[in-house]
Amino acid sequence: MIHKVSCISLLLALTLTGYAAKTMALSAYETDTATARTVRTAQAKGKVVLQGTFRGAAASYQVGGQVKLIDQGGKLIVRLAPDFESTRGPDLYVWLMKGGTMAEGGLDLGLLKNIKGSQTYAVPAGIDVSRFQRVIIWCKEFRVLFGAAQLK
Repeated sequence: MIHKVSCISLLLALTLTGYAAKTMALSAYETDTATARTVRTAQAKGKVVLQGTFRGAAASYQVGGQVKLIDQGGKLIVRLAPDFESTRGPDLYVWLMKGGTMAEGGLDLGLLKNIKGSQTYAVPAGIDVSRFQRVIIWCKEFRVLFGAAQLK
């Protein structure tokens, strides 16, 4: 009788140990998966390097909303936030600017994709973004500033 109880106890202990090991392995896998998911989410959102708020350049040219310069794992982007909005124009471009005028130099990031809403623009590799102080919306055709955001 004692022998049977010992065998049953041993079998039960081995079964529970196997269950615990499997549970621990699954728990470690779930933790690793959750951590990887968190890292991917953080990389997708990126680290905000600089940010600002757009202001219209004149009564007839209204631009508003948030803009952020974001580092996504070594790749820099300019992201116009969902609250971004601009007056319609014929030839609007997004620029990173060194100062307050085009004469001071800047970097053309491309044609404005939409006059409303979230959108992103890639900053070419190797660009030192610390040189830039603002993001502007510029009408190339008429050489008119629609709005600017001071980056801080």
